[in-house]
Amino acid sequence: MAWNTFWGAYDNTGPFSNVVLGGDPGATGPFGIPLTDAHNAGFGQGIEFTDNGNYGVTFKLNLVGYAVNDSQQYVPNLHYIPFGGTYDYILIVSTSNNNQASWNQIFNAKIFSHPGGANLCYGANWHVIAQSSQWSGFFQLPTDTTHVKIELRGEDATLPHENIYSIQQIIPEFKPWAIRKAKQWNSLNRPSGFFHIRKSGQWEDKSIMSGNETGQVNQGTSRIRKNNNWVGQGKVGN
Repeated sequence: MAWNTFWGAYDNTGPFSNVVLGGDPGATGPFGIPLTDAHNAGFGQGIEFTDNGNYGVTFKLNLVGYAVNDSQQYVPNLHYIPFGGTYDYILIVSTSNNNQASWNQIFNAKIFSHPGGANLCYGANWHVIAQSSQWSGFFQLPTDTTHVKIELRGEDATLPHENIYSIQQIIPEFKPWAIRKAKQWNSLNRPSGFFHIRKSGQWEDKSIMSGNETGQVNQGTSRIRKNNNWVGQGKVGN
């Protein structure tokens, strides 16, 4: 699955910079942080979604910590200000079934705690905070989901941010069918795979289905009979 841009921030108090936990699959991340060194160390990719074919999705965060000033520019080699406590981050996940007109919160919990004094990118031992900014969790999304909103924030974040993804970004299009070869079913869900039907003297391509059509009544280019209904077929084969 592909990585996607993601970030959240902690409040800056007094004359200090904001702390951002972020990642991006590209060479430059949110607020201009260069990410090549982070990527080479296995960090800072963003967020990845892996679905199970039935609207169950694992969210994986792969982030790095860095400083951003009030002009929203990356500042290298800073650190968390020691204050005798930890910097705690809360993850909030909400879903929408009406194209963002309204939201239903499904998760709200602390997922990261970072110690004061720890270095951010790219000070000495910056990878310690990066290692503490990795997380994964499984969510069973409602089958009518159109969008998912994910917020990562500390107390009173100066840079509150809503990472919003369409269901197509989370559960991408796929090719549901498979062929039997060497005593196993091989999925057509690969660049060379296709599924055509003959109709009105022409071949029609029925290869692609949207992930949000799986299991839905009378949805999708490929359907199976289940519980007295025709429903969108899920992925078949290896």
